[in-house]
Amino acid sequence: MKKIVLCSTSRNHLRFLIPMIENLCRRSIVLLYCNLAEISNDSLAYKLQQLQSIYKTLMILDLSQRELFQDFLEGTNSLLVTTGTSIQWHRFEYELCKYVNCKTFAIQHGLSQEGITRSPEYHFSADHVLTWVKSDHILKDVTTPKEKFIPVGVPDHYYDEYTGDKVNKVFFFTSFFDVDDREDEKISRGIYTEEWKDETWSHINELCSGDTQCHFVRHPAVERSNLHPTFRKILKRKNKIIVDNSWIRKNGINRSQLYSFGSEYYVTYPSSVFIDCLLNDLDYNLFIDYNGNVDILSKDSLESTNATNKICNFLIS
Repeated sequence: MKKIVLCSTSRNHLRFLIPMIENLCRRSIVLLYCNLAEISNDSLAYKLQQLQSIYKTLMILDLSQRELFQDFLEGTNSLLVTTGTSIQWHRFEYELCKYVNCKTFAIQHGLSQEGITRSPEYHFSADHVLTWVKSDHILKDVTTPKEKFIPVGVPDHYYDEYTGDKVNKVFFFTSFFDVDDREDEKISRGIYTEEWKDETWSHINELCSGDTQCHFVRHPAVERSNLHPTFRKILKRKNKIIVDNSWIRKNGINRSQLYSFGSEYYVTYPSSVFIDCLLNDLDYNLFIDYNGNVDILSKDSLESTNATNKICNFLIS
């Protein structure tokens, strides 16, 4: 059987890795090489335990287990990383693609994303870059050779259904949107403007007036200090709740259930949350600025959906 490595340093990618692992384990030996502390703390980690009990062809190693990883590499067919750009937060997977002696693939949604549809100065070291968007949306001045990009479409995602009472409004925040402007790296990097952010917070403030039930989903789902002043005021009202890891654990739901959790959805950026809304057939409202550098993407921007089998075939071929 062929050997495949999937590497992920982010829990956010479990939703599409779970169907991919199941597909690959039926016909190959699979190693999930990951930040185990990060992955284990995710509310979908139980699915990995289920898959390990079903498929003896699935191994899981922490990034620190370098010697065991090195042993597995012998005869490996391909490596897929779920980030892989030269940006500082993706550096581990970027360097890993240069290190291994097998075919390498990076997979990225390409929706308002460094090295694909914004910030062309960042590039990929993998042999191939699998994207969910059509090639027309890839910037003309990307620094990764254009022939490396393979538009494949959206892989299948795993979701659990929320069966409780619906909440009212759910807001999905991009990283740093909930913090004071001075600490917002997206402003300092010019991805969006301070004026747009403050105007958007004013709009959210109106939407959250009175006792309206509102849940604010952080990305990443961790506690933050130095909140944006408007957000701080909103949270003083009744029924205003921050959804982070501690809230999710306390309430016994997992993050995939958030897409069947609310009645109204609001998204502050057109990234993978757009995909989650699309796949769950949600009507959502989008706040976007991005200095006009990124198109507002829609279903027509995507190469296809249900692309897991196609992606797995690339890894095995």
